Amino acid sequence: MIKQENVEENVILSLWENIKNVIEAESNELKKLTESLDYDVVNTLIDRIQNIKGNIFITGCGTSAMAAKKIVHTMQVVNQKVFYLNPSDAVHGGIGAIG
Repeated sequence: MIKQENVEENVILSLWENIKNVIEAESNELKKLTESLDYDVVNTLIDRIQNIKGNIFITGCGTSAMAAKKIVHTMQVVNQKVFYLNPSDAVHGGIGAIG
């Protein structure tokens, strides 16, 4: 008969291995990203964002909406005039905010 303690310990060890594998996979992807960054492109993007005269609107649906909202929040924290525009609302009058 298997003891309950052994089952719980095996579950915890399995979760621990999964956590380590996810972190390792994510770190490998971040390393690839750093190797593909182009300094001139990033510098141009930063310059354009800093010198924009109006507002910046970012949009997205589903998972992209979550990413867009995170980007908006991050940019607002550094005093950029950035807003999230729900694409469904945009076609029903929300796009008037852009004008």
